[in-house]
Amino acid sequence: MPIAMTGCFDLFHTGHRAILNIGIQTALMLNEKLIVLINSDESVKELKGPKRPIENFERREQCVKWQIDSETKDIPEFSYETISFDNEDDLLDLYEGIKPTMIVHGADIKDTSKCVGFNRWSYLFVPKRKDLFGQEYSTTKQIDGMADNNE
Repeated sequence: MPIAMTGCFDLFHTGHRAILNIGIQTALMLNEKLIVLINSDESVKELKGPKRPIENFERREQCVKWQIDSETKDIPEFSYETISFDNEDDLLDLYEGIKPTMIVHGADIKDTSKCVGFNRWSYLFVPKRKDLFGQEYSTTKQIDGMADNNE
């Protein structure tokens, strides 16, 4: 049974790399395949607002694959795939088909019990990473900061 993880991965940054690396390490430790479920463009728009995503699905998926490939290039037995999903019902159907051993998820959710399938699968919640100035890596905060600088 694979390790699953989800995310928008919009404006790929250090926090995305960190959580992907935790997903990779978890899959390696448990000798499982990693499945990265990436929000579709429409799903990101619903979650983050009408001006998102900044990057389309193909670009976001490319960044995820690049990171995984660069981290696992010397591990030929490592296996992964990426899948797009549109909404929570779609995600639940995917989880039911995948039957993950564990779901790796960023701990930026206010109520973790509302995560899709929280009562059915094991979750590993990964705290947000901070930069040298103590700021959390966040695409939304990056965009808000850019908007503030342009005013």
